[in-house]
Amino acid sequence: INPSFEDGTMTGWAAYTEGEEAYPFWLSDCGVKDNDNATYTMTGVDGSKLMNYYGWSWSWNAYFDGIRQTIPGMPAGNYRVSAVMGGWSNWDMTLKVNDEEQTKTATGAGDGIPFSVDVTLEEPGDLVITSQVVHTNNNAWEACFLKVDNFRIYNLDHYYDALDAAI
Repeated sequence: INPSFEDGTMTGWAAYTEGEEAYPFWLSDCGVKDNDNATYTMTGVDGSKLMNYYGWSWSWNAYFDGIRQTIPGMPAGNYRVSAVMGGWSNWDMTLKVNDEEQTKTATGAGDGIPFSVDVTLEEPGDLVITSQVVHTNNNAWEACFLKVDNFRIYNLDHYYDALDAAI
């Protein structure tokens, strides 16, 4: 639901904080933003909107901040989930789908970096998609910043079936 935030809302997505001793989190600039604004622009977006996640928390330990969506009742099969993410230079960003994940280091707030995670559902179930930034500085009072857009889910079984049929 709402893979590129083009409806101007976070419908389907929830902001979250998780981790040991992650204390109250204050979202100071979290929401859907226009990509044509110099503050929020990022390469690789789909359409004219993107999700901007910025806030503050108090913790002495590493923790995670980001957005999450659960897609219920997916048929058994092989899936690829992709997205574009950006953040402060040298901060680690992670795209997680269920227990699989890909982590990359941000190169700058406006640089959209493509992510892709493959996951297998052995039986029908949920896909839990999480886009997050990892706090590891242990600075006690710390900010979090992440931009995300262009989420896609591909059913790899159908893709390969079509490819095999064409050969």
